[in-house]
Amino acid sequence: MPGNEVPLSAAPERFFDQSRWTEVLGCYPDRAQAIDAISRSDPGLLRYYQQQAAATGSPRARFDDGLAHTREALVSEFKARLTAGELVATGIQPPSVTRGTIPAELWDTLQPDFVHSAASGAGFTFVAIRVAESEAASQRDDVIGECIAWLQARRQTHGEELKKGLWPLASSRFAARLTTRSFDLAYSAVYQRTRGRPRGTAEK
Repeated sequence: MPGNEVPLSAAPERFFDQSRWTEVLGCYPDRAQAIDAISRSDPGLLRYYQQQAAATGSPRARFDDGLAHTREALVSEFKARLTAGELVATGIQPPSVTRGTIPAELWDTLQPDFVHSAASGAGFTFVAIRVAESEAASQRDDVIGECIAWLQARRQTHGEELKKGLWPLASSRFAARLTTRSFDLAYSAVYQRTRGRPRGTAEK
């Protein structure tokens, strides 16, 4: 695995959306309780009653339902990245003592235990789990950073430019390393928008 791997217990600070994770942390007395909360999957019937109470109940009931939804979304997004191969996890499957890669397709059924850096589900159990960005994801992040730097430098020398005019130039500069999605992310980071033209420019 790449050298940027971290224990599953440290994954929220590394791979979660940090804005929403900070919100979750603020709802608990300490990090340990927040980590415990995201490691437990609420039974479906309990979530149903929470949602019903939120629809007709007190502000506290709505707060609890919103917090549960945010927790679930963060874990679901994390698992989706593992399933898609953007993140790679290794672990030990007892009684074996050998570390191996956890198949991406298993994350649909595994429940992460961030407290103990473990996961289980569908008859499988893994311990001592470590997680890292895949090599492809790391390379994507590198080229996005390079594209951001290029766009910022070009903006300084050429002023505001249309996105549709910048894409061919960026594609030629970075070749196959830069996908349209990566360019969109870089453009959005520089111009704070995803489509159209920069503020203050006119269509020519």
